Amino acid sequence: MSTSTSGHTQYDRETQETVTLKNKLLGKLDPETGEIVPTRPKSKSKKESSAFIEHACLADILDLVARETGIDKGLESAFGTAAAQKIATIARYLIATDGAAIPRMEAWQVGHPTPYEEGLGESACNGLFGRAV
Repeated sequence: MSTSTSGHTQYDRETQETVTLKNKLLGKLDPETGEIVPTRPKSKSKKESSAFIEHACLADILDLVARETGIDKGLESAFGTAAAQKIATIARYLIATDGAAIPRMEAWQVGHPTPYEEGLGESACNGLFGRAV
């Protein structure tokens, strides 16, 4: 079998020849049928994992890690459900935004799934930690 490619070419006036700029391998040409047979496909596991990474946002990944490691359940047993959700939300916000200011968190929550679904403003954080944040 010979290979079949498609590419971009350009005519070079100085050498008076067509020059290949870019090639893309389409597959191998079957001598019996004359059809192009695709070369081996990429492994399926790489496609699936890259699709997950492309479509998952950081907040989703942090949520998965927290559930799988038991961090959320540990926080809940130590602080109770409401406080644990607030603490987990604050932690995910700080990680996802590389330590952005707390007053911006409520706006960030609008577009990201968090354990504490209501807006978590600065006053709620102050009440949680008992001091100004």
